[in-house]
Amino acid sequence: MKKIGIMSFLLLSFLVVGSSKSHAEESAEGSAVSIKVEYKSHILEWRFKNIGGYAYKRQYDCTADKWLGEWVRV
Repeated sequence: MKKIGIMSFLLLSFLVVGSSKSHAEESAEGSAVSIKVEYKSHILEWRFKNIGGYAYKRQYDCTADKWLGEWVRV
């Protein structure tokens, strides 16, 4: 009797896990989802150059494609 109870429990658990997995696969394949990513802040980076043996840096806004500030000697 104990073996029948364990076997029925295992069978039911496999059925529940199997049905939920197939349901997830159907929902993923059945509908197309488009995701729009919108950045909240600008992407900034430092640009460096060498003038007369001295290193200079200036910040550049990659999102707006423009310079920020002036060249500063490092």
